[in-house]
Amino acid sequence: MKNLFILALLLMMACSSSTSIVSSWKEPGANTANTNFTKIMAVVLANTESARRQAEDELVRENPIFVPSYQVLNSQEVSMDKDKSGDILRDQNIDGVLVLKLVDKEKTQNYVPGSYTGGYYGRYSYYWGGYYDPG
Repeated sequence: MKNLFILALLLMMACSSSTSIVSSWKEPGANTANTNFTKIMAVVLANTESARRQAEDELVRENPIFVPSYQVLNSQEVSMDKDKSGDILRDQNIDGVLVLKLVDKEKTQNYVPGSYTGGYYGRYSYYWGGYYDPG
């Protein structure tokens, strides 16, 4: 039963769509080749607070170097003040900020045309049973 569950889970994951980075930005003169970050604050720009927290928590689960922004800049007043938020980031030894925003989500739909098979005229001449398969 456990193997069947794992197989079903793998099949569902194989059918999911992939995510890719379409564009990114870096300051033209920046050189990050020899930069070693020890603590990075993850900021996700989402429509709702719960979606933002969920995405930031997922980043933290994937890599312990990340710290969710709601734990660091937890009040609206602090997050809007550049000097206060900079001081808090320095006090907590955060040396990088990763900002993520979902720009576009594309859904695709595949159409499979239906088929019609005619009945048979074999043994039962009074029966003409075709059926339609919607696809």
